Amino acid sequence: MITAIISNSCGQSFDTLIAYALPAIPNLNLGTDQSLCPGEVITINPGIPNVTYLWQDGSTLTLFKQRSKKQSS
Repeated sequence: MITAIISNSCGQSFDTLIAYALPAIPNLNLGTDQSLCPGEVITINPGIPNVTYLWQDGSTLTLFKQRSKKQSS
């Protein structure tokens, strides 16, 4: 913890500042871009341990399976 007295332009003073050391952001590499035929599935596995995931569908598992959209006729 770092203690300091900080005043803003409104005259409000703060006397405690807590500084957090954040871990480095992992390097994410999902590989080369891929094309899927209609109905095919691709599994994405970033392979980074000890992190949490939030995919576009709201899922939080390490692996993400994406199915390509079927062609409409």
